[in-house]
Amino acid sequence: MEEVSLRELIEILIRRKRVIIFITVVALITSGVLSFFVLPPVYEATATLQVDLPAVPKTPEGNSPLEALLQSLAVASHQASLETYRYQVTNPTVLERVQKKLALDPQVYSLQALANIIKVENPKNTNLLEIHANNSDARLARDLANTVAQEYIAFMQDLQAQRLNQVSSTIEAQQNKEEEKLNQVMEEYRQFLAQPRSVKQLNAELEAKVQLLTEFKTNLRKTQVELEGTRRALEAAETKLAGTPATLKTVKVVGDDPLLLNITESKTGRPSQEVAGLKLEDEEPNPIYLSLATQANTYRMQVAQLQEKVTSLQEQIRSTEKELQALQEELAEKQLIDDKYQVQIKNLQENFRSLLVRSEEARVAGSLDTSVQTRLIAPAVEPSSPVRPRKLLNTAVATLLGLMVGVLAAFFLEMWNAPVPGIENIKG
Repeated sequence: MEEVSLRELIEILIRRKRVIIFITVVALITSGVLSFFVLPPVYEATATLQVDLPAVPKTPEGNSPLEALLQSLAVASHQASLETYRYQVTNPTVLERVQKKLALDPQVYSLQALANIIKVENPKNTNLLEIHANNSDARLARDLANTVAQEYIAFMQDLQAQRLNQVSSTIEAQQNKEEEKLNQVMEEYRQFLAQPRSVKQLNAELEAKVQLLTEFKTNLRKTQVELEGTRRALEAAETKLAGTPATLKTVKVVGDDPLLLNITESKTGRPSQEVAGLKLEDEEPNPIYLSLATQANTYRMQVAQLQEKVTSLQEQIRSTEKELQALQEELAEKQLIDDKYQVQIKNLQENFRSLLVRSEEARVAGSLDTSVQTRLIAPAVEPSSPVRPRKLLNTAVATLLGLMVGVLAAFFLEMWNAPVPGIENIKG
């Protein structure tokens, strides 16, 4: 294999310089014609947005529901990165709004076509979004960039409003559900209170029974004390009665009693001097004994009455205690049901009030700016010069490419026209 020196290469280029110059000039002329006369100018307008993500505060203890709601909205907004917002700029909803607002022909400026001529960039280490719109009409390019920016801001505001509406709708649905539960429980509680022997009635009856039982026990203690005293009095009376004779023996002298003397004289027919010294023995009831016996009988009657009263009171106490126990069981059962209703009603009322507060706070949150702050800080202006085609660059590149193609063509022609060794011998 023969080696080609640098001198030979240069000689080839010199010999084929016309080919190289021709191809280079053709490329230069073609590029110039296309750049200056054929390709339409393309203008680029740029609108700049500033995206401020909300800070997510740490959740302190005792946070109010409003703070919690605002924090949830801030967290939802902060979870999306700037790259997410960059892609959202050219979403179909925004582009459709731009299409309608600028009254663009959907056949020419379809959503896909708009997405192709609108580019969004996020400069490194910034919170900016640059919206670039390319079009052969400089004014339309400006309008496209500004309208996309404005409609994107409106789209983000609508998203935030939709999120708040969803929160409000959820709270309202929960509120209606809790209100329905509360009304149902209240109606059941009213029916429970309307039943006979309610808790209030049972409490009043229980108090009356307790008071009656207390009176019975007080009377029983008094009666027992009185009975004990009467028994002791009876024992004392019986002791005295046992030591007291039932009758008393008396000795009378007839002469001491004129009436008795006259009767004796008439009966015996003897003179008064004889019968005056006679003695008569008599036995009569002992008045003390009779008094003690009467007193003892009275005590016996009192003891019997008091015993009967004690027995009656004890029976009444037992009966009242049974009634009181049954009443307490009934009251405890109904009180438990009543307490359950009251606790349930209290919880439902607290839930309902909490939902009312949350509903109001959601309304207040709607008036607060807790979403991503997107502002148009640099509206697009009408470009004065096109960005494409880049005439000088195209011409330079075409010249360079033409030169390269010319050199390759020169080498190819040189190789093609070079004699092949041994070809003459073959012909001979």
